[in-house]
Amino acid sequence: MRLTLLIIFISIILIPGSSYCQQFNTGVVGVTLADTGRMKFYAPSYDSTEHINRISILVGQNSYAVFDFEKDVGVIQPAVNVTLPPLSDFEIRSVINNSYSNLPPDVEIRTSIYGWLAKGFVLVKYSVINDEPLPLDAILGIEILPRIGGDYGDEIVEYIYNEGVISIHKSIEYVGYKWLSSPLESLRSIEWYDGYNDTDSTLWNNLIYQYLDPIYIANNNGSVVFPAQFSEIIEPDDSTTTWFAMAYGITQTQMLANIEEAELMYNSLGVSDTPISMPVKFYLSQNYPNPFNSETIIVFTLPTAEGIELNIFDSRGNEVFNVYNSLYSAGEHKIRIMANDLSSGIYFYRLKTTGFSITRKMVLIK
Repeated sequence: MRLTLLIIFISIILIPGSSYCQQFNTGVVGVTLADTGRMKFYAPSYDSTEHINRISILVGQNSYAVFDFEKDVGVIQPAVNVTLPPLSDFEIRSVINNSYSNLPPDVEIRTSIYGWLAKGFVLVKYSVINDEPLPLDAILGIEILPRIGGDYGDEIVEYIYNEGVISIHKSIEYVGYKWLSSPLESLRSIEWYDGYNDTDSTLWNNLIYQYLDPIYIANNNGSVVFPAQFSEIIEPDDSTTTWFAMAYGITQTQMLANIEEAELMYNSLGVSDTPISMPVKFYLSQNYPNPFNSETIIVFTLPTAEGIELNIFDSRGNEVFNVYNSLYSAGEHKIRIMANDLSSGIYFYRLKTTGFSITRKMVLIK
């Protein structure tokens, strides 16, 4: 019996979700960060109501290589509260990698959460290091498991286009997210179900959704929210950094005010190497790669938030692909085109908005 109990105890220690954590309170909100990189968000303190059960990073390489919390996390540096943090009143740090599974992508992730006394927001920074021997084409995103008001289910997930803010709310409590160092490419919400994250391919499909869901109303099980930014190339032994703000309010107006204050704090830190700038005109780039084999990316920019229509036609003018009246925010956007069912040849892609229309040519070679 003792041997059996000992084996059970050891197996619990090795499960990624069963780690220790550190925490801080600002007086308005509280956060915890586990050794495995799992964040939780509370208001007004970490020993009160839990509003977000889990925030954890996703790093996607392809449909069979996605780093996630449940299957891959190994702990390099346990979560620690920083003494006399240089940028903020409070700071927690941790370092994780993929050593639990040893499956690709081979990455190291350094997490920092920053807080300020009497503020209703925190800033979160992820630094992702490529430990692969080759360049890593990575999509960075997160999983959010809401528990607004301390209960799962029935929350509303809304994307506020003119603010660039993800709002998750129920009754009179709101939690908001805003990406600060890179614009969002994708926002998808699904109903939670047991096993939703069992396979990399399912997580990958949520990362490459390439559409910003305007609203999602959860059922009793509650939602899982997948924000993701544009893919980028990370060279071997190099890194990329992404920042986002997380804020609380008892009204949407208060939450948005806290998000705005968080963005001002971020800008005051002087940590942004490439601040986001809104485009001044409509533009459609040449797809890349071109020619392409089975997959290509189309990039366009919008000066304001509006609906777009993207069509792809073969050389005879037959439509083979259509994204109709999808609403996109101002900024740069990427749409990944999968051409597995198309034959080799010349194709034309056309992007239309209310005031513009541009057509370009691309070549598929198999």
